[in-house]
Amino acid sequence: MFLKTKAWTPPWTPSPSTIQHCATTLHCRRHYISSTRLLSSSSSHNDHNDPTTHLPTLLTNSLSPYLQTSPPPRIALSCSGGVDSLSLLKAYLSVSPSLPPLTVVHFNHLTRPPSSHSHDLHCITLLTSPSPLPTLLTHTSPHPTFTPTLSSSWRKSVLSSYDLVLTGHHLSDSVESQILKLGRGVSILNLHGIKPVSFINGTTYLRPFINVSKDILREYLKPDVYSEDESNGDERKGKRNWVRNRLLKDWRAVEHDIERKFGNLEEEVEEFREFFDKEVEGRYGGKVGGEGFKVDGCDYGLIDKLTFRRYVEEKGAKPSRDIFNKVWSKVKQTDGKGKKWTMDLGRNFKVEYEKGHLRVM
Repeated sequence: MFLKTKAWTPPWTPSPSTIQHCATTLHCRRHYISSTRLLSSSSSHNDHNDPTTHLPTLLTNSLSPYLQTSPPPRIALSCSGGVDSLSLLKAYLSVSPSLPPLTVVHFNHLTRPPSSHSHDLHCITLLTSPSPLPTLLTHTSPHPTFTPTLSSSWRKSVLSSYDLVLTGHHLSDSVESQILKLGRGVSILNLHGIKPVSFINGTTYLRPFINVSKDILREYLKPDVYSEDESNGDERKGKRNWVRNRLLKDWRAVEHDIERKFGNLEEEVEEFREFFDKEVEGRYGGKVGGEGFKVDGCDYGLIDKLTFRRYVEEKGAKPSRDIFNKVWSKVKQTDGKGKKWTMDLGRNFKVEYEKGHLRVM
């Protein structure tokens, strides 16, 4: 057992909302992994896994836990005009009478010709006719040379005014993320793909089709027109494109069900995380999360490395192993009475120590 069992004062107490978020995330993750496994293959479909019925069902099941509030949540769908987000929009339109009003949000990053942006919007409007078009908002990047990180921050800032945001991520996106994490040497606790549910800036992000293959989405969208971002096929533009267009393509040639096997890895990681979090709960008296990691007066030999890394990642930081090891070394040197210090975790996150408390910001 890698966790010591000596009892001591709990380092934090999670808020009710944190506990609910953790519970909802775990429940939804199990649901998606089990209920979409049949859709992760491009084989022929029978009535049981017909995408025309199962994709709308996946959408309504993912939304249902969040629709019990009054007034109903403000829902946005981030739509690029590609096959994944248009499939999500098509599924929403098919069940829209039973769902709250939808706002479709399109982002123009100014990285492609104006004609490409116009084609995106054309695909969206074609899909929605003759149905009444949901509210469509388009946002243009304030700066065409945004880095991917800054562009992501800009989109999240725009979407923070909504309660729920739907995104069209699919199975290959998740597998690509797992492979990229392997390359970065992340913690085993973080070796999962894209989560079906996440919470950013007070907004809940839902990815109903995260365990559905892109081939299934293409089949579902027929004969509707969708947009293809040509830059996604350029291997020179980022590691993800290389993973998508070369590594995974060659890997599938010798291992045709590679997505399923990464799905198995996903389940193993989730089971380990669940076991680990139960150990943390029993040892510290509270679930991972909360507003601060209290260390004042603690036996520093009992603050184990894996628990602290889990806390850091739960707060949203994803430091490399080298960066985390430097921070961990500093934590172990802290005696509870030292001066205030701050260390960088990367990606605009930092860990701060002051008056016996550690917190990630």
